[in-house]
Amino acid sequence: MLQWEWLDLGEKHQAVEDLQTQVAHLQAERDSLKNVLWRLENDMSYVEKVAREEYGMSKKGERIYALPPAEAP
Repeated sequence: MLQWEWLDLGEKHQAVEDLQTQVAHLQAERDSLKNVLWRLENDMSYVEKVAREEYGMSKKGERIYALPPAEAP
């Protein structure tokens, strides 16, 4: 093989490794999203937590007090 063929092969090997890393990250993200979906479908305390923290929702009769952000020392 010529030298440029070896370089081309090395680049392709690196591209495959990069894609494998990307696949691993996407699989981990998918697994995390599946876990969140399962919890949203089956865990009402998690649904309540998300509703309160992400959407500022409250139960009937509750009051929400907005506090100013803490100042850095």
